[in-house]
Amino acid sequence: ESQPRFMALAADAHKRLQQYYPDHRYTQRASYEMTKLMEKSDPETMIAELQAITPDQPNYNLARYDLCLLLHRLWKRETTDNKPQAAGRVKQLQQAVTTFLTSARGIIENAQGLKACLLATDAALHNEPPECEVAQDMLEQGAPLAGRLPTSQALVAEFHYRLLELATAEGNTTERQRQADWLTQYAAGSPYEKSALVVVATSLDRQLRDASTRDRPALQKRAYQTYARLVELFGGGPGKPPTSRNGQVAMARLAHYATQTGRDDQAARYWETLLQVKPRERRYLERAALAHSQAGRYRQALPHWRTLLSGLPKATDDWYQAKYRQLEALGAIEKEQARKVFQQFQLLHPDLGGA
Repeated sequence: ESQPRFMALAADAHKRLQQYYPDHRYTQRASYEMTKLMEKSDPETMIAELQAITPDQPNYNLARYDLCLLLHRLWKRETTDNKPQAAGRVKQLQQAVTTFLTSARGIIENAQGLKACLLATDAALHNEPPECEVAQDMLEQGAPLAGRLPTSQALVAEFHYRLLELATAEGNTTERQRQADWLTQYAAGSPYEKSALVVVATSLDRQLRDASTRDRPALQKRAYQTYARLVELFGGGPGKPPTSRNGQVAMARLAHYATQTGRDDQAARYWETLLQVKPRERRYLERAALAHSQAGRYRQALPHWRTLLSGLPKATDDWYQAKYRQLEALGAIEKEQARKVFQQFQLLHPDLGGA
């Protein structure tokens, strides 16, 4: 760890393991050891020693690449601990990446070159304010390198994710959608899939607001499938509510599209799952009760209508609607009880109407 040239060689070996054997236990061990090496070394000393390696030395390009990795790691740490220093580190990283790309031109490995571009892009996009021009330049340099790598490679997925982030920062909705579509198609299971699915899902919501009768069924089916995967990524499922607020919102949208696509039984299960988090949430109670009723599960719907009736202001439209649904459920499972409840209702509300 005191010899920068050996650090460079270790970093190169580590990157080769990640490239060719990403899931092997030896690769995971190498990642752990590299992290330990970098943490043990004094960062500023390491920077100075890596910069001191001259172009005539055999490990010059490896040292420049290692410098890029080190500066990016420091920047990530300083964005939390020392934001003023992090801003200066961005410039240092950009210079290191530019030097590496220039010095290794023609002999650079596609994966290493792309990784360096992505390091600088990440820092530029998350600087305050974002440096979109720098990010654009780095991504343009990385594009031909990404094009020579298989789409299954993790770096290619990150490349498209950074394009999505750039499009978001620039307000380019068309490009943002294009990159989100690419990620959902080719990067399933990657760390970027969830962010891409959020873009796709919200786009489908917007499209459905203005969709024609002919187009609605296909869009609703795709929205259901998209939200189903999104809820899964948030750690949720039937009987298992997501812990995050965003995950719960996604499950509510999934339940909505389950109803829209004729899956009333599934919709009821999702609303019931959300009621585990907020048992008195009026919207969840209403939607769960309606889904149960539409699925013919009146016995499960009835307790929810009773809960709603106890909490809604009496003689309002919403109260009358809940009362009607209660009578409907009772009529399906307990006809005599339904008749008695309706007679009592007639006595108390002879006009049989709301406001």
